[in-house]
Amino acid sequence: MSDPLEAFAFILVLSSFAAFIVSFNVFMICLTSDKEK
Repeated sequence: MSDPLEAFAFILVLSSFAAFIVSFNVFMICLTSDKEK
């Protein structure tokens, strides 16, 4: 991990994975709220 480019790629993968989890949670919340209406 001494290479800055490798560390940047690692952070990029982590941020994209976190963004995917957040968007998936929001999508599931929207689905459940639509069913309750």
